[in-house]
Formats: sequence, C-alpha cells, structure tokens
Amino acid sequence: MNGKAAFVYYISPTQINILTPPGAMSGSVSVVVTNDGGSSSATPQASALSPSFFVFADGQHVAALHADGTLVGPSSLTVPGYPFTPARPGETVLIYTNGFGPTSVPVVSGSLSQSGTLSPNPVITLGGITAQVTLACRGIVELARESAPARNKIWAIP
Repeated sequence: MNGKAAFVYYISPTQINILTPPGAMSGSVSVVVTNDGGSSSATPQASALSPSFFVFADGQHVAALHADGTLVGPSSLTVPGYPFTPARPGETVLIYTNGFGPTSVPVVSGSLSQSGTLSPNPVITLGGITAQVTLACRGIVELARESAPARNKIWAIP
C-alpha cells in the first residue's frame, strides 16, 4: 500500500484481507498484489477513520463473545462445533470492531503486542440507545448501556 508491505490475514480465490501498514492514509492509495511472478493493481480510496463492527456471514450480527469465550448471537446462527447463545441483560460481552482511529501509543509495524488508548472515546448505540463508553483502548472498548432498564457492559476491540 503506497509502496509499504501490508500484513495479509485472509486469502480466498476472490478476496484478500489485509492489515494496513501503520500511519494514517487517506485519499487514493496504490495497492499492488503480487503472486507467483504476476501482479494486479488498484487505487481504492482510504480513510484514516472508518469505524465498523466485524459481522458474521449473515451480515446482520456482530462478531461477539461471552465472557467465557463462547459466541454471542441467536441460536439459529451456526458454525460447525461452535454454538451461539444470545447475550443476557446486564451481561458483559466482547465485540470485535475496527477503524476507530489512532491510539495514544502509535502502532508498531509487525509487533504482535499493541497498546494505547483512543481519544476521543467512540460513540456507540445499541438498539438505538447510546452506550456510555467507560474504557477505550487498543484491544478493548468498555461500554455501559446507561439508558436501558438493565445495565449492559460491552467490550469491543478497536
């Protein structure tokens, strides 16, 4: 990306997912994919901020875990060997997110361990109700759902 190596984390016959190299990129970005001596290029638009939730294959349910590591979602969602159960009111869950922006400690290229806090905290709503963000750092965003009858805490990975 713009002459820098990206970190590949998923490849299929029709898709390549990467982690972009550190440093905010915006506007047109040159992307070149090389495989077995051949290459293909594109110039997509990039944004330094692009907050999103990772979702399961149905495109409707966020990728989330209960505190015990099991999957959050309706029991009708299926992944062989991995059952889903809905979150309960007041339960703490972990939600996988991406693109909330830079942290107080810059990302180190190639490092497995990253840290730092987000500022400002992201604003996230659950079912139309704004959650109070009580912790936002690389790896975890803690949300407390204040306006609902039952308090929910959500952990999200930015």
